[in-house]
Amino acid sequence: MLRLPFGGLTSGVFSGFNGFVLKGAINVGVAVAADQGLVVPVIRNSADSSIPDIARQLDQVIRRARSGKMTLDDVQGGTFTLNNTGALGSVWGGAIINHPQAAILTTEAIVKRPVVISKNGKDTVAVRSMMNLCLSFDHRIIDGADASNFLQAIKTDLEAKTLYPSVGSLF
Repeated sequence: MLRLPFGGLTSGVFSGFNGFVLKGAINVGVAVAADQGLVVPVIRNSADSSIPDIARQLDQVIRRARSGKMTLDDVQGGTFTLNNTGALGSVWGGAIINHPQAAILTTEAIVKRPVVISKNGKDTVAVRSMMNLCLSFDHRIIDGADASNFLQAIKTDLEAKTLYPSVGSLF
């Protein structure tokens, strides 16, 4: 199960005169480049779905988006958006929040960079594959410290992942 402890960021929406509303589900909009332009279909109840279930739902909505067969229901009800601008070569983006959502996260291109590696009190410079994560969020709903903690949690989780158990860490 995918669990995100950042409810306001991932499931909050701004409702104008009524202020902030915390939705009961995390419905992730995923930006998709289609022939007719950018569309953002929604994966519903993402926090209650397994990664394979999310992948299946994503495959279905991407196919509908690219074939021009999306329904209105496919693009409504998002609470948080993901956008992979890095697939197009971007290394730093400033995405605009899809109102009334509280935030949008972009993943940028993976590029080689020199980084300082500290080990046993000694610093060395090494070349590593690095990726920027860019988060735009509505300060009326989300505190900057919470947004920073959210990004740190994603970074920590990504750095802890392994490609194959026998290979070890990706980073």
